[in-house]
Amino acid sequence: MEKVLAPLEETIGMRLRELRMAGDLTLDDLAGRSGVSRAMISRIERGEASPTAQLLAKLCSALGTTLSALFASERSEASPLARRAEQRLWRDPESGYLRRSVSPEGVGSPVDIVEVEFPPGARVVFERQPMDRGITQHLWLFSGRLELTMEGGRQLLEPGDCLFMGLEEAHIFTIPMRNRRITPSSSAATRSDMPDADIRVLTAEETLAALPALAEILSDCVEGGASVGFMHPFSPHAAVQFWEGVAAAVGRGETVLLAAEVDGRMAGTVQLGVGTMPNQPHRADVRKLLVHRDARGLGLSRRLMDAAEAEALRRGRRVLVLDTATGEPAEAIYERFGWTRAGVVPDYALMPDGRYCATTFFYKHLAT
Repeated sequence: MEKVLAPLEETIGMRLRELRMAGDLTLDDLAGRSGVSRAMISRIERGEASPTAQLLAKLCSALGTTLSALFASERSEASPLARRAEQRLWRDPESGYLRRSVSPEGVGSPVDIVEVEFPPGARVVFERQPMDRGITQHLWLFSGRLELTMEGGRQLLEPGDCLFMGLEEAHIFTIPMRNRRITPSSSAATRSDMPDADIRVLTAEETLAALPALAEILSDCVEGGASVGFMHPFSPHAAVQFWEGVAAAVGRGETVLLAAEVDGRMAGTVQLGVGTMPNQPHRADVRKLLVHRDARGLGLSRRLMDAAEAEALRRGRRVLVLDTATGEPAEAIYERFGWTRAGVVPDYALMPDGRYCATTFFYKHLAT
């Protein structure tokens, strides 16, 4: 079995520092260019942190280099032949994907061939990198199925498909949930048939750590036509920005974010808005009930709402309010969950495709 060898944390850190010094950049300069904190860059250079693929992509873009160049070994003589056993491997600590540098190192070619193996359920988010403008890649899928979400929309790749794309675009790689597990989804399934779901409240730090999963859930819902405040086309960058804002609100104590995980994978979320005015300490807004389309039919909406109501009571919030697009499936769901319809406002918002839609407002008094 091949072993995942260099570059390890120390080797990556040494190469990062070499490239930064070669560009005559201080830690502050690189932090400003990349959007990665000075403290994190310093930890990476000292071999004290395991950087993710997303973070390394930001640093490489700011340095005007590629991951392949960052990972390249310091060989005295370049060879035109790269034996498979000698090709450099690296595993992303966040998603678990395995990256293999196939092209021979040090030959001066502008072309890099990279082989990537995604584990089941993997999801990797790459934010927009303006400094990579003009750099392109061909993505060729050998096996399995891959969802690629870009600023221009979503592509589902099958074995043998090849996609041409620019590196500067924000994009999300996802191995669809339906590839990795089969779960009950028929209306005949009972609650005891459903898989276990772990629902928990996320801290601001946990929210930031879960950005790829959260961005995929939101993107999937918008792509599916849900009226949750966004329009088509919806970019991965916009999804990441939204959740960064939520993380900030969580940190300020204005929002409570609950997430549902099934088989170890995040599949749904709901929020409680608790940053109310001083005369409304007993009230909260329920926002953004989102369930990935591949996880629907598992009872997650009910479980998330039940958990949100329990959390609201725990915080002394006994009056809840929400709104949803009139005539959409969510409207019937809330009525089934015991919410009371307060009224309808015509032409209140737009659907993702630009059509006007009415909005129904609901409220619920929680028993104390």
